[in-house]
Amino acid sequence: YLNISFNFADDTGKFENLVLPKEWSGVHPYENTHLRIQGKFTGALFSVHPLALRDFKIKGNLALAVIDLTPFFERAPKVKDKYQALSKFPASSFDCTVLVKKGEKRASVLEPLAKLKIKELVSSKVVTTFDLDDEFVAVTVQTVFEDPKQTLSGDVIKGFEDKVVETLDKAGFPLKS
Repeated sequence: YLNISFNFADDTGKFENLVLPKEWSGVHPYENTHLRIQGKFTGALFSVHPLALRDFKIKGNLALAVIDLTPFFERAPKVKDKYQALSKFPASSFDCTVLVKKGEKRASVLEPLAKLKIKELVSSKVVTTFDLDDEFVAVTVQTVFEDPKQTLSGDVIKGFEDKVVETLDKAGFPLKS
């Protein structure tokens, strides 16, 4: 809505996050990511470490998003509404479940798909995750294919699905059998 550039980034140690001190032990070591807004680390999304929850007698899990809103107040948002006509042709979605090693970020499954050279690939997202055993987590990924100029044939869609599975497998994320 505000047309402000942002992205989620891992901590490289080079830049300090203004809202999340490194020395705070309450951040879960694997379940955290930093929010970079206009090139500066001014936000964080993380799970609170179970030991910190235990100290405060909180049962269950706790996830927090902390964002410094000060930069938003310093400049007025630019209104750039972009409208696009809805497609007359149907989209096709494809779900597959792959194995991810524990300790690896679930969103890392999406990185190889972002490099795929399929212009009909409209979106890809993580739909759900669940623990399998001590070694792997199952991650379900949904991809959506759409061509605004024509209906995609079944053979074309099947080829795209095979390409997605092959790309994930080459990246180290085999299908769950």
